[in-house]
Amino acid sequence: MKVVIHAPTPGALARARADARDLLRARIEGIVRVVVSHGAVAAALDEPDPDVDPLMVLCADSLARAGRAAPAGYESTPNAVMLLAQLDRKGWTCVRA
Repeated sequence: MKVVIHAPTPGALARARADARDLLRARIEGIVRVVVSHGAVAAALDEPDPDVDPLMVLCADSLARAGRAAPAGYESTPNAVMLLAQLDRKGWTCVRA
């Protein structure tokens, strides 16, 4: 199973992190990613979560709008919506937190 969770707001980020943790705890064979955009980008950087952050992909467009940069070790994508559409097309289950 491949699941991508989209987190566009700080509240959604909290839910996405909890959902990702639940999926990891269930030990279901597969891949979990959390795509972070808009207002959730600053929240993700300001309040790191070492258990879930390695699963995150930060939106570079949102980072630029916030005047931020992805720290070393964080993955980013040029545009979160495009990545979500590409993953959906490849058969990933897309969930909005």
